[in-house]
Amino acid sequence: MAYNYDGVSTKQSFKQYKNINKTIFGILNTDGYTQADYVADIRAAFHTLKRRYHKRNHDLRRKIKRTQESQPNSDWE
Repeated sequence: MAYNYDGVSTKQSFKQYKNINKTIFGILNTDGYTQADYVADIRAAFHTLKRRYHKRNHDLRRKIKRTQESQPNSDWE
């Protein structure tokens, strides 16, 4: 989660990697596929990754909280 496309909000820029971007654009390139389409797709991919990352962390925290609530607090252990 240390990257985004433009490198804003204290994150590193993914667009600084020219060769990687050129290669990915070449792979995705079809008729009518522009650089603007590529940038939109990459930004959408980062957005999806960010949502999955935060959802997973939220679910893990929720699971830990539920298991702690269901365990009895006894002095017998």
